[in-house]
Amino acid sequence: MGHIYLIGFMGSGKTTVAKELGRLLERPVLDTDQLIEAQHGPIKDIFKREGERVFRAYESKVLRGIKVKQAIVATGGGIVENQENVDYMHYNGFTIYLQASFREVSKRLKNDEARPLWTADQHAQNLYDHRFKMYERSAHEHIRTDHKTPLEIAAIIARLIELRE
Repeated sequence: MGHIYLIGFMGSGKTTVAKELGRLLERPVLDTDQLIEAQHGPIKDIFKREGERVFRAYESKVLRGIKVKQAIVATGGGIVENQENVDYMHYNGFTIYLQASFREVSKRLKNDEARPLWTADQHAQNLYDHRFKMYERSAHEHIRTDHKTPLEIAAIIARLIELRE
């Protein structure tokens, strides 16, 4: 099947769900943001130092540089901003949109200062609204995550994967 890519807005649970899913399916887990930080430093610093455009280039390079086979890949929230990334994920695996409501995202991120695009105001709502349709168009499957634990979400995905294999 290839990789399983988790997409969704920041705070939707991609990294946490990826870890649970990796455990359930006994697959390696990668996080594109963590891979970028390992090479270039904290994302917030990259945004300050080099800007979002450079960060997005790093994101695309990391996505294409994954050498591990059949990994669970937690992606950054903006990976869908580049259609080439979306096409690459479709070609190389199965893409799942973890859909958290804006209200839920706001609760989860209220004290998070590490995300350069999170401001808990109208700007964040506009960004959420802007990306919503992108996520929907980019995914093979959608899973609503509000009121579900990461393990419950991972179990839903594991069943989806079993049905596809």
